[in-house]
Amino acid sequence: MKTLQRSIAVIGPMIFSLGAAGYDSTKTTGLLGVGTQQGAQIVWEVANNRLDAQQDWVPEDGAPPLSIPRACELGLNWLKSKHPEIKAFAVRHIELQTYSQDEGKRGGRWYYHIDYNPIVGGHTLRGEEGTFAAVVLLDGYVVEPSGMQ
Repeated sequence: MKTLQRSIAVIGPMIFSLGAAGYDSTKTTGLLGVGTQQGAQIVWEVANNRLDAQQDWVPEDGAPPLSIPRACELGLNWLKSKHPEIKAFAVRHIELQTYSQDEGKRGGRWYYHIDYNPIVGGHTLRGEEGTFAAVVLLDGYVVEPSGMQ
């Protein structure tokens, strides 16, 4: 399985997917990095052996093995465990992204990137990109961000 490297830039916060240079099953692969307005970077990395265990999914052949509602639920539960002071969140943005594809083959391995807005005092607040986010693999595993860099 070959890991693809790609970049996506947007005005304001920067979002990009990370690809590993050279593959080693004992190491990690960066799935996603989000640049903050303060110049820091939140990075989600996962062990290559966990990625190797993921099944391929071909979007043209049917729904993903993990539904959007279930991915949102898993991400929300994880987020609430990390921010117990915030009682409610609203989904702001969902992306289903591939992190690897074999050349010349349909499908690949995918993950959800879900951004949430906190709800405080009955008001939905707009969090900075990546601040309240979850990355969920299609087997339901929630990837921990490796922190600010």
